[in-house]
Amino acid sequence: MEQTVAKFKRVNEKTTLVKMYETGKLGKSPVAENRLRAGVRFAADWRASLFNPKITRNYDRLFVRGGKGGSDAPDWRCDAADRYLRALKRLGDSGVYARHFLRDEGNVREFVLKYPVLNGTKATYAAVYRAIGAMLDELVDFYRSEK
Repeated sequence: MEQTVAKFKRVNEKTTLVKMYETGKLGKSPVAENRLRAGVRFAADWRASLFNPKITRNYDRLFVRGGKGGSDAPDWRCDAADRYLRALKRLGDSGVYARHFLRDEGNVREFVLKYPVLNGTKATYAAVYRAIGAMLDELVDFYRSEK
């Protein structure tokens, strides 16, 4: 598991998910490892998808007469985008946690401040961690079914 954690640490920076894993907030082994893998895969699908472009697209090709048109995107990017959208659809209302913690790499305090209906007590934080765990469990099931 150390290889998985090391592989997904950024240079001089750990993602929110890795921090939660290292502090035991994702549960105990092997559940925590499965949650970490699923969360990392969701974030990787987001980064690889067309929703998060790394370069500027060349729109000139779209308007050339006689050109084949279509997308220049490699199949693996389209596959990642499709998987990301299917995962979000499967998560339903829990998708808010996936977007905040996995895609945007926000932390729990930012989440509690962003949604003022949450009062910021210890019980609130515990409820958010439980919701994150349930969301990650759903992602684990989703990625198992994708194989």
